[in-house]
Amino acid sequence: MAIDKITTPAVTDDSVTLAKMAPGTDGNIISYDASGNPVAIATGSDGQVLTSAGAGSPPAFENAAGGAWSKLVTTTVSSNTAAVEFNSTYLNSTYRDYRIIISDMHHTTGAGAYPELQIGNGSTYITNGDYRFAMRAFKSDASTNQEVSQATSQFKLSADSIAGDDVTKLSSFEITMFDPLSTGSYFTLQATGSFIASNDLACGQYGGGFFNGQQGTAINLVKIFMNTGSINAGTFTLYGRKI
Repeated sequence: MAIDKITTPAVTDDSVTLAKMAPGTDGNIISYDASGNPVAIATGSDGQVLTSAGAGSPPAFENAAGGAWSKLVTTTVSSNTAAVEFNSTYLNSTYRDYRIIISDMHHTTGAGAYPELQIGNGSTYITNGDYRFAMRAFKSDASTNQEVSQATSQFKLSADSIAGDDVTKLSSFEITMFDPLSTGSYFTLQATGSFIASNDLACGQYGGGFFNGQQGTAINLVKIFMNTGSINAGTFTLYGRKI
């Protein structure tokens, strides 16, 4: 006699294994609708989170709310480049804070050089002496070094000059810019990094700065360059964060 219905008492605990379940779609999960019927939740995209839709509706994968960093664009340098630039295509009202990750950077000046950052609006960079910063490096010989200024035309990103005499001497930095498009506060940044100084000492550093004359101007233009010579290697990735 054919069995067309299995009652609950007939199913013993732990008797239904994964092998007994019907095939599904890779990445889907099972939930229930308002009537208590099982439904498949469609696979989300990389980085999305499962979000409740409240009672009566199954959850769904959606983009994460504010707080997470989203990758916007990557620029890879493999030959002599004067500067790496990010403009309003990416620096706009979509995100509040921005972060630049610089990996495996090298430059062309064997005697040592400093990476620097300049800001602007539209297509015009600000070159007056209102950049203020303080950077401090801790070196592998237990010494320290600092770079500070109250009035320059750009931010220095390292607290010592970076070696450029060997292509294996690479440096990396993380630069966070806080609400650069705000017209009611100063432009501020924080910079950390690791590099080999021009005297061949390993360095770890931190610091920050602000632009004293930015109030009233939205900053949507940024470039990174060396104070002498060119950048000839490195990966520069821009991230944005909503709040």
